[in-house]
Amino acid sequence: PDPYSLLAWPAPSPEQVTWANVGIPNRRLRIFAFLANIFAIALCIFWTIPVGFVASMSKVESLKTQLSFLETWSENAPWVDDLLAQVSPLLLSTLVAMVPSIMMAIASCEGFVSLSETEASALSKTSLFLVVQVCC
Repeated sequence: PDPYSLLAWPAPSPEQVTWANVGIPNRRLRIFAFLANIFAIALCIFWTIPVGFVASMSKVESLKTQLSFLETWSENAPWVDDLLAQVSPLLLSTLVAMVPSIMMAIASCEGFVSLSETEASALSKTSLFLVVQVCC
């Protein structure tokens, strides 16, 4: 880039400004953006670990063999099997519902001056996450 060029764009409304991020040097912003993108990519890759754990909970019989106390609970109260079968989908839905909030937290660390820039970054990270999780 030309050192004598000026980058300018319309200012956000005062309610949209994250005042703590005003005046952060460009070099630091690039480092923050790089680290945030690395963290988001790592989250996309390693997200399968908690999802795999939650999915393994859907098999009640395998849970009973791993956790012996569930066998006695199941014998005493047959409804425990049904409850355990319902917990896994609920936990999986909760995990997926947490993704936009996690991506928003990552995007807020990038140092954007306006809330709309932070939200746009979080949306692009969430979209990348969903594409990776669905297609791969």
